[in-house]
Amino acid sequence: MFLKLPKQLLGFIRSAIAELKFISFPTKADTFKLGTVVITTSLVLSILLYFTDWLFQILRNLLTSINI
Repeated sequence: MFLKLPKQLLGFIRSAIAELKFISFPTKADTFKLGTVVITTSLVLSILLYFTDWLFQILRNLLTSINI
């Protein structure tokens, strides 16, 4: 039993190394391009969320100021 575990572990490590050879990492240009997309999307969505919150704050203030 103790001899079987290291063989299984060694087999796992060999297969993991073999799988790593199939990985293609992005180039510097791809990383910059995709990073720009992520940052731009985050900024646009945060601005949209800010104005949505601002609009709801105005609506809430108008509704709470009405005396019925």
